Parts: sequence; C-alpha cells; structure tokens
Amino acid sequence: MKNRNRQGGEGKLKNIILLVVVVGGIYAAVQIVPPYINNYELQDAMVTEARFATAQRIPPEDVREKVWAKIQELKIPARREDISVRLSGKDLAIEVRYSVPVELPGYKFDLKFNTRADSRRVL
Repeated sequence: MKNRNRQGGEGKLKNIILLVVVVGGIYAAVQIVPPYINNYELQDAMVTEARFATAQRIPPEDVREKVWAKIQELKIPARREDISVRLSGKDLAIEVRYSVPVELPGYKFDLKFNTRADSRRVL
C-alpha cells in the first residue's frame, strides 16, 4: 500500500500541468479568434458592398460610410481614415488596414489586418 501512495502524487501533478496548459490554450484562443472572425465578417460585407455599389453606381464616399458603419457594428478598432475606396473604370476596390491589440498574461502583441475586396472578387 505504501508504494501506491507515492505514485499517486506524480499522476496528480501531470494532470494539474495538463489542466493549466489546456486552460491557457482556451484563454489564448478566446483572445485571438474573435478578431479573425470579425475580419472575415468585414471582408464579406466589403465584397458585397463593392459588388452592389458597382451595379447600383453608388459613389465611393457612400461606400466608405457603409464600410465605416460595419466597422463600428463589429467594434473593430479601425479609424475612418483607414478605409480606402478606389473607383477605376467599372471596378470598385475597398481596402481597410488596422490592427487589434491582444493581451495575454505576460505578452502583448498586435494582430495586423489588411482586408481588401473589389467588385469582381476577393483579393
């Protein structure tokens, strides 16, 4: 019986370490994944807006305002100046550059996004 008690502590320590690693991974994912989801939603809205604006001949400034509204809706930390809308012939291109600060325990970094779309396809 004495041997069983000594070995039981080793398994508990491994389980605690595993639990800490899993919880840390989940915490990191909760901090990092949402900005990527928001960026995907923004890009999808930009593609839709670019295609619609080209078909309906909506002015670039109105397109910029609609993209700005989507950025605010998604709470993306971009500024209105970060939105570029260019009309070239029949093609409308939209670009938004921004970064999202991420803070993990003991580590801070920025996720940088350069989201682009045009009226023909996603760039």
